[in-house]
Amino acid sequence: MLDKDGSGALSRDELIEGYQMIYGDNFDESEVDGMIQMADENEDGSISYSEWLLTAMDRGKLLTQNKLEAAF
Repeated sequence: MLDKDGSGALSRDELIEGYQMIYGDNFDESEVDGMIQMADENEDGSISYSEWLLTAMDRGKLLTQNKLEAAF
C-alpha cells in the first residue's frame, strides 16, 4: 500500500505519505528519518522489504507480521 512506485522499497517520501495517511499532520518527520537510518542497511535512502523485516525482527518485533504485510 505504501510502495506507490512498485519498486519493492519504501522511500522517505512514501513513508511520509503513509504517516500522513495514518496520523494526519500530527507526526514529526524526524520519526521517518530515524526509521530510515535504523533500517537502511545498504544506505540507499530507502527501506526494502528485507531491510524492513530484518529491522522488525532484530529490534524486538518493531512491527507485527500483519503490519508488515499491509505495508507491502
